[in-house]
Amino acid sequence: MNCFLAGDKFFFRGNIQGASPTVYCDRICKDRPDEGMKSRHDNGKKQVNYQDALEFIGEVRGGISWERFSIKVVRNFDAFIDLLGDAPGAKSFLAQSSIDRSYVIDNLNKILDRVYFNPENDYYFTLGLPHNVTADQIHDRWKSLMMLYHPDRHRSDGGNWVSCTSKINEVYSVLKDTGKRMEYDRKFMRKRPVSVQPPGGMKKKAPLRHASQMRVHYVMPAGPRKLISKIILPLVILICILILFVLFLENRNAVFVAQ
Repeated sequence: MNCFLAGDKFFFRGNIQGASPTVYCDRICKDRPDEGMKSRHDNGKKQVNYQDALEFIGEVRGGISWERFSIKVVRNFDAFIDLLGDAPGAKSFLAQSSIDRSYVIDNLNKILDRVYFNPENDYYFTLGLPHNVTADQIHDRWKSLMMLYHPDRHRSDGGNWVSCTSKINEVYSVLKDTGKRMEYDRKFMRKRPVSVQPPGGMKKKAPLRHASQMRVHYVMPAGPRKLISKIILPLVILICILILFVLFLENRNAVFVAQ
């Protein structure tokens, strides 16, 4: 499946069945004893994440596969939140890069609209998280998104943020509850297709036969095969000679008896 931006519209093409949006986990930074070094390390990583997010926008506008789209969304979701929320680090990065913030915001809103209302209705993907995420990470992501879509930040905007907030709360109400989450996981895994339907024009694989109908073909290595061929041929000749000799003796005895 391919997805791309064209003008003000976001398009998806192809078959998404069998694709798993959250196949990769977020990267985890190692703790460092020096707080100043850790701070510089975190700032440097954020700069890289912001750059990756901008490159991802370009990929989407040019056309990108559904698998790559899903992986990139999960990997860069924190950067999306910072860029949309006008975090100090993100604001400084856009200013230094001379990038129009409205361009970034418009494209990220279109991308996240497809994430929140993804075709598979994957609740984890809606939050930009992998399926093996912890309860604390789910809560933290929900809190970040609620701050991002707070009504005070969108009083002058359209009503799209309302539907986004409603969807995020719907997802969180399920994933925050252990029992509901287990039930959702069970249903989600059950409805996911085992394999992807082959595109038109491609031949379908023949159905698997029962084990009793399958023949096992064993190919003997070349070395033993040559050795056996050298032994069998003389052995066959010897057996034929013995049979002829026995027949000769029987005929000879029969001649003596007749005399």
